[in-house]
Amino acid sequence: MDEIFEKIRQQFDYGPYPRYPLEQSPGDDRDLLLIHNLTTPYYLRYRQR
Repeated sequence: MDEIFEKIRQQFDYGPYPRYPLEQSPGDDRDLLLIHNLTTPYYLRYRQR
């Protein structure tokens, strides 16, 4: 299980994800959720950051 978790962590650290730890849940941070709710439709429409 630790090996799988470490592989996920490596992908998470490498990819275009926000720089937040895996253990940190965005459910408690309304500002973070708002940013992602605004960013996702923009990305889906224009396919860029």
